[in-house]
Amino acid sequence: METQLQNPGIATGILRRITLSYRAGALLVLLVALFTHLPTSFGDFSTDDFLIRAMTAGDPALHQLGFAKADPDKSFWVALIDGFHFFSPEAGSLPFYRDYGNLPWWTADNATMNPLRPVSAFTHWLDNRIAPGVFEWQVLHTLLYILLFAWSGYRLFWRISPSPSVAILASLMLVVDFSHLLNFNWIAARNVFIAGALGCAALEQFLAWREERSRQALALSLALFVVGLVSAESSIALGAYLLAYLLLVERRGLRATALALLPYALIVLTWRLAYNLGGFGADDIGLYVDPGHSLKDFLLSALEVVPVLLASCITTADGALTGASPELQPWLVAGCGLLALGCATLIWPVIKARPRMQFMLAGSVMAAIPAAALISAGPRGGLFVSIGFFWILAMWLHWLVAPPRRSRFNRGLLGAILCLHLFLPALSGFLLTSKLLPVAYASNGQFSSVAKSFQPGGERRSLVIVNSHAPNTAFYLPFEWSFQNGVTPQSMNLLAPGLVTFDLTRLSAREFELVAPMGLPLNHTQPLQSLDGDHPMLSSAYSLQLLQGLFTSPQTRMHEGFQRTGGEMRVTVKALVDGRPSRLRIQFIGREQPDDMAWQWYDWSRREYRSLTIPAIGETLRFAGPFDSKVKSAVKLCVNCEN
Repeated sequence: METQLQNPGIATGILRRITLSYRAGALLVLLVALFTHLPTSFGDFSTDDFLIRAMTAGDPALHQLGFAKADPDKSFWVALIDGFHFFSPEAGSLPFYRDYGNLPWWTADNATMNPLRPVSAFTHWLDNRIAPGVFEWQVLHTLLYILLFAWSGYRLFWRISPSPSVAILASLMLVVDFSHLLNFNWIAARNVFIAGALGCAALEQFLAWREERSRQALALSLALFVVGLVSAESSIALGAYLLAYLLLVERRGLRATALALLPYALIVLTWRLAYNLGGFGADDIGLYVDPGHSLKDFLLSALEVVPVLLASCITTADGALTGASPELQPWLVAGCGLLALGCATLIWPVIKARPRMQFMLAGSVMAAIPAAALISAGPRGGLFVSIGFFWILAMWLHWLVAPPRRSRFNRGLLGAILCLHLFLPALSGFLLTSKLLPVAYASNGQFSSVAKSFQPGGERRSLVIVNSHAPNTAFYLPFEWSFQNGVTPQSMNLLAPGLVTFDLTRLSAREFELVAPMGLPLNHTQPLQSLDGDHPMLSSAYSLQLLQGLFTSPQTRMHEGFQRTGGEMRVTVKALVDGRPSRLRIQFIGREQPDDMAWQWYDWSRREYRSLTIPAIGETLRFAGPFDSKVKSAVKLCVNCEN
């Protein structure tokens, strides 16, 4: 591995200057990975981080309140199995969370979100044994997997590249990608890098087996694949590269291809069988589509997600769908598809006579299919896609400036692409993680707005959230408040998503009526509209609505008379508009009186939660949605109105 690869120095300029030895190239890649992901933070714990801590380390206060999965005395093995447990009917966590109220009353009846990731869970278990609650330590821990990912990717690229500069350039672009920077700042997304490192290493050993006939390499590849599957489900995308290599490089026929893939296929079948029998996976929710539970929905999702993921790699713009209105989304998907096809046409002269490029391109495209399980097409889904993409891009850039194609235009194009995919991401990563570029985080005031009502050691009170701007974050609230503030509400009561304007009238001491003229959007597919029926083409509100798919299903249907309990409420649907509830009767049926609870509402004009004085009997308050900025929120409409 110390010698130069064949055809060194095929590019010019910067590409020629990174023609280094194997060890020097590895050192360069690892140093860039280090300095663009320094062990200083520019963020904090959020959402899944608190859940995973409760699942792996437990929490006595939550467990005493009835959160069975937060048992601090659970065994080591159970802690790893539960590490990424969100909720499921079989485990009893779904009904409990809905009764407690951190899952709202409109949660799907059979909602399941329960990934099996014991290897990744083990790394979080270590965090919570060594330095619980220390964000800087956990970022440093994640950095180890970033470096492992960089090293594994470099080894893979070195094996298949015609020159050292290709391997080094591809590795550099891979490790500084904008998507990976976003994942790095979220501790819970660590499994992405673990799976990516294991996937690259497994593919590199697979190639060693096929090229050198090394049984040891086969055994190591299979072992790495197994560990990858129980680190993150995305590891199954490795199969795309294995299949592409056998079909496009070896080309020994279908029988030989099937025999070579057989041990990997048996591992996948065994893993999936254990996955299903153990009650793992996602079901009856919209954000994740598990092909093991709904193959049709998964294939439909793939038609939208695959073009978007491919375009995200090309443009560095992640999650193009999440902030777009439903009317715009089909056009975005079509545009992403055309962009991907156009780029494929552009690079065809390079790949048509190069089987290895064909294999990496096909592997990259097919790796986007498993990622369609996450319909948001966010940065976590594109890692296995980016492995093949950046190597193809490095190869094409070398071809672009090699004689006789070395022109001023091509050199300018080379500079623009390197700026987009290498220099800007590397500079941004360094400035952000080193804190040389200050990033200010503003609290949304969810705790501070009602902090006086929740004092450590004080009497437990219930929380009422009138118009939650992001109902998915309410799911994490008891975990976050317990770890961050040392308190948890006695129960939670989410009246409705705050994504549209509605009026709330107090009818009696325990009874309220909620009227939403445009209908309440109770899943991620239902339209968001202002009181005038208008809506923008792009808005962060669409992203917040999409996240309702964590616990809701588009297949859920409500009718007049539909009734559901949640928290300390009984909610009855009294009327609908185009299938969406437009009038609700809300009765507080628990021991605690509504007047004794802490009430808060979300002010879209200030982008923060504010405390609320409970309405008097006969009083009506209006709560504006994000598209009714001219409507003053929480304005008193009338007192002693006729109901």
